[in-house]
Amino acid sequence: MNKLKSIDFNEHYPYFGPLLLTENILYLIWGPLINILYPNYIDPWWARALYVLFFGVVVYFNKVKPAAVNRHFYVVLFMFLIALHLPILGMINNDIVLYNLILIPCAILMGTITFDLRAVVLWCLFANLIMGVSLYVNYSVNGIIIFLYLITASIIAVIICINRREILFSIMEKNRELSEQRALAVYATKMSTIGEIATGVAHEINNPLTIINGHVDKLSKNLEEDFDRDLFVKSLSKIKKAIQRSKNIVDSLGTFAKNTAQEKSDKVDANTIINESLALAKTKIYSSNIKLEVSKIEHAVYVDVNVIDMSQVLLNLLVNAFDAVCDLDHPWIKINVYSYNESVFIRVTDCGRGIEQEVIDQMMNPFFSTKVGTGLGLSTSKNIVEKYKGTLSYVPLDGHTSFIVELPKA
Repeated sequence: MNKLKSIDFNEHYPYFGPLLLTENILYLIWGPLINILYPNYIDPWWARALYVLFFGVVVYFNKVKPAAVNRHFYVVLFMFLIALHLPILGMINNDIVLYNLILIPCAILMGTITFDLRAVVLWCLFANLIMGVSLYVNYSVNGIIIFLYLITASIIAVIICINRREILFSIMEKNRELSEQRALAVYATKMSTIGEIATGVAHEINNPLTIINGHVDKLSKNLEEDFDRDLFVKSLSKIKKAIQRSKNIVDSLGTFAKNTAQEKSDKVDANTIINESLALAKTKIYSSNIKLEVSKIEHAVYVDVNVIDMSQVLLNLLVNAFDAVCDLDHPWIKINVYSYNESVFIRVTDCGRGIEQEVIDQMMNPFFSTKVGTGLGLSTSKNIVEKYKGTLSYVPLDGHTSFIVELPKA
């Protein structure tokens, strides 16, 4: 039952529109054509009217969504109409063999067009019941033989549907495991990135603690000597600011460390992504005497992403840039945010002299790395960006190493 609930039957009709149109055109036209080509066979107008009436009543009382949304319902309904209409034509023409014979391939078709086992079983029971009634009205030995063939075809249809469902369940389970492994890889990369910036974060927290310690000493001396109210208020204000600064750093680190596998995207200002990333990376960069230039968009431009995910992407790029330039003379890193047409671009450039073609060809692959680490940084970043319909690409700028993240505007 849990497996059944996990299937969205409507997902499995990629060519539903043309299929339904073709089915209805054939169904509504082939009757008059038969009357023209074979005058002895009768396909009365009221049988077509019965089709339209039955279709309309079922749709109305079920209050289903439009065909484009509820594809499975309409495909199965059409098959039920066939099972109802063909035996009626057989009884009208006193030839149940010809019309009921068509139900046999229809039974096999029913088992192959849907993963809904209940719909297949109900259709087979319905088709066999209608054919049984037609046999009761117009009994014949040939009719009995066709009826037995239909029963056999119905059993085969059920078996086909069961086998297809098991294959689908296997694919769904593999996809679920793959999604979990990807989420773990993203989280592992995130933890690796945190480890790389830990020194800078520790330094960033240590500065406010030093400030707090110094002002506590001042307050202690102030209490021992003549009480200076202005000094007391000023010291408390600086202590409060230092505490808030430490809290902001810890909050940013905690937010970044969250597992965002189940998190939803939201409209985010592109500049917010930059701010969140720099809150963790700027101390590591500045403490190594690396010049950091940030050029943001003056007005708010929104993208539909998860801010934690995109902060991880930018942080990965900044860490890679840091590793590439930290030992160079006069190192620098630049971040540019700009928009063009319907896209927002975030470019991270460093003073490195580019990347060798041999590395470019492989650097987006999982587990490829030119330094000690998991080798998942760029691969994970690429997957995250693509999840939000964006791209991550290496585009050298004036001979320097440069990566561009392109995201569609919200």
